[in-house]
Amino acid sequence: MTPPAATEIAPASHPASAPPPAAAAGPVVGQSASPPPAASSGTPAPMIAAAPPPGNLAAFGSDLPKGTPTPPAPTVSASGSGGAASMPAAAASAGVSSTGVPPSVLATSGIAATGTGAAMVSSETKDQHLDDAVELAYELLHASRMYPGLHWCVGIFKLATGTETVIVSNDGASYIPPGVYVPRSARVLFVDPELSAGFHAKWFGWVNPTAIMVAYAAERAVLDPNVELYAVAATTDPGGSSVLPARRAGVPHYQDCDSTRSPIDPATPAPELDDSRVHRLAVMSPQRYEELTDANLAANERGSTAWEATAGAVATALAGAEILHIEVAPVIREILGALAAGTPVSDDQWSALAEVRLYGKSLFMRPGFIEVEPSGDPNTTVLYRAHHNLDRAVEALSLWRGDNPDYADIVYATEQVSKEGQLWPARTSS
Repeated sequence: MTPPAATEIAPASHPASAPPPAAAAGPVVGQSASPPPAASSGTPAPMIAAAPPPGNLAAFGSDLPKGTPTPPAPTVSASGSGGAASMPAAAASAGVSSTGVPPSVLATSGIAATGTGAAMVSSETKDQHLDDAVELAYELLHASRMYPGLHWCVGIFKLATGTETVIVSNDGASYIPPGVYVPRSARVLFVDPELSAGFHAKWFGWVNPTAIMVAYAAERAVLDPNVELYAVAATTDPGGSSVLPARRAGVPHYQDCDSTRSPIDPATPAPELDDSRVHRLAVMSPQRYEELTDANLAANERGSTAWEATAGAVATALAGAEILHIEVAPVIREILGALAAGTPVSDDQWSALAEVRLYGKSLFMRPGFIEVEPSGDPNTTVLYRAHHNLDRAVEALSLWRGDNPDYADIVYATEQVSKEGQLWPARTSS
């Protein structure tokens, strides 16, 4: 593979008066005519698990007092409010278990027991649509199991024409990790073209995915009052609950899916990409996916596209980190420069980058960990967004390791950075 032309890497300059954006106005690194060479020898880095959350962060929705009465279930408001983080402390559920209650008592809908945590919530109703939602939630959790802290919500909507399955994760704009392939029968929430930029910004990276799903249902109800969010299943860590917003909104069927009680054996391979599943880039940017997998296009042309996207995403992330004084590991710039110049990257450098990726911080800085409503103010999530961009840029850079980089996977990671930049364009004045 022909190495790219040498690229100059220069820091971005920002006026001191500018509020800290999470995305730079444009790439700092110049675009190259061709992708970087295949990296140094050695096996590609495995999928990376995020670091565990700090000990002082309780699981969202986990502070439910025992014995409190069940409040009336409110309707879903058109404003989309009602996240788990805004849940009053007294909001206990009839489906909340106490330690020692047999899982079969709670999981009467039946796919599998979903745990015995102190705040495990279930509607205790039997319904096939709920069963289907639980099954898919566990499947998504299993496929993304190397990313602790990433959770999923599956919503089944009843429409005049039948049912629709919608999924959403709790990172960025429903981030999908590498190796997770979405069933064609499901839609990803943030890809809905009817959603406004305001909705995207308000719920970008919200920690409880069920809160996002409930808000989405409210948005859809404004356009069509006959659309009903009928069943919800959401994954959660033991001792916490994700589905409380669904219970509060009056969703008929809902169930927590405890991450420690999955019915899928950990050794079971995740579903592969086939005719029934969609690559993560095809979900977000179908046209770009077609271009990057088109066998009629030369490999170096597709690689050049992926490299330009990588260089731009890394430059944007570094600029956002710089303005917030976030410490950036030197190996990021080292590998970026080596790939741009066409020089070898050592195994030690790749290992160091893998460690940076392992300890990415964005998952545990997401909005919603504290009890406040999502305000929609971009500045309230600026630190999370900066780390989100940095984590996705490191992911894109690390995917260049090996002899056959997956250009579609690389570009998906860079598109996540671009998405953030579209929602919060860089500002040059206060």
